[in-house]
Amino acid sequence: MKKCILKLISINLIPLIVLSGFSIDVFAQANSKNDPLTQSELNQCSKVDYKEAKDELDLLISKIQSLYDDTIFLEAFEESQVHWEKQLLLDLKMRFPEASKGIYGSIFPVCYYSNLEKLIRERISFLTEWANGHEDGEMCSGSVLHEYYIDDSRKIEEDY
Repeated sequence: MKKCILKLISINLIPLIVLSGFSIDVFAQANSKNDPLTQSELNQCSKVDYKEAKDELDLLISKIQSLYDDTIFLEAFEESQVHWEKQLLLDLKMRFPEASKGIYGSIFPVCYYSNLEKLIRERISFLTEWANGHEDGEMCSGSVLHEYYIDDSRKIEEDY
């Protein structure tokens, strides 16, 4: 669970939480300290949370690259990642088309980085299958290795 963003509930940003796609129940249960944050601290927290997600994605990509030695798969994986990164930027541009004009207010960094983190976590969730492998009986696994070939200690916990 994200440390920084959990404090949002303490300053009555429930509308922001709803607009950003976060679950109110999770926030209500998670924060018992009621530590108020300034706008600057909120902006910084959302950026930290994004960077943590980006680091997790980078680690996952490295893990997948180390597990697979199929050149055709690795080329397709790299191409997929390049296109996903382009799509990520386009999705953010679509959500905030006038970001350069500053019309979204001081909360914009929180909204921007929260959306960016959400999209990165969706990518992590999608790629985790290649890190963990498929189970017996999966007939449409394609390039995903069987879990038998992947050491349990190297598997990724799926909590996204």
